[in-house]
This record gives sequence, structure tokens and C-alpha cells, in this order.
Amino acid sequence: MTPARPTQFGLALVAVLVTARPSLLAEDVAKHPLSQETRKMMTSAWEKQVAELTEQIKQEPDRVGFYSRRADAYFYLAQFDKSVADYQKMVELDKNLDKSHWRRGIAWFYAKNYKQAAHQFEIYDSFDNVDRENG
Repeated sequence: MTPARPTQFGLALVAVLVTARPSLLAEDVAKHPLSQETRKMMTSAWEKQVAELTEQIKQEPDRVGFYSRRADAYFYLAQFDKSVADYQKMVELDKNLDKSHWRRGIAWFYAKNYKQAAHQFEIYDSFDNVDRENG
């Protein structure tokens, strides 16, 4: 079996929900769309990605893409505060990302910073007011 790759946000969100809410795992493990083995492989891949990107950031601290990928990995690991910090760093490095950064809004939501999440979705709407997911 090929290891799962953390490239599909929707699939990863399913794994995040189980990680973030352990009661779901206890109640619905048999119903979960991903096997426990797959979830473990995904978690391992994200942890490896965080470690690799942390080293890359040390070498090139101004590379926005490194923060983006590490923030996504933190998100998938349900480490939402770390995810928000990296998304924030992206905007600090490239101010043009501020309005378009819907992933930051989702991370703020799961980090229970609802006011910031709502604000992010509001400014995202000014960036793309036909986005059906944001509508």
C-alpha cells in the first residue's frame, strides 16, 4: 500500500476532525471512512513533513511556500495554534496574501479564535465574492 499523501484538503479534514475530537474516534471508529492504518500513515507523513520543513525554514526563512506547507501539515495534525502562526508568517512575508488566505480562517476557527476566523472569511469574500464554499 502506498503511503497516503497529505495533498487533499478534504480528506485531511476528515482525519483532523477525528484527531481534534477524540470522542468521534471512540464512538464512530467503525464508521470512519479512513482505516486506522491509513490515519497512522497520514499522521506519520505530516510529522515528517513538519520536521523537513522546519529544517528548510532554518535555511531559507523568507520562503513563503515552506510556511504554507508546514502550516497545512500542522493543521492536519490538529495543531491549530502552530498552523495559525505559520499562516500569519506567510502574510507577514507577503502582505498580498492577507485577503486571499481562507485556510488561515479555518485554522483560526479550529483554534477557537472565532472572531479572527469570521474576519478572515469576511475579507476573503472581498477577494472572491463568488466562492461557493465561502458563501
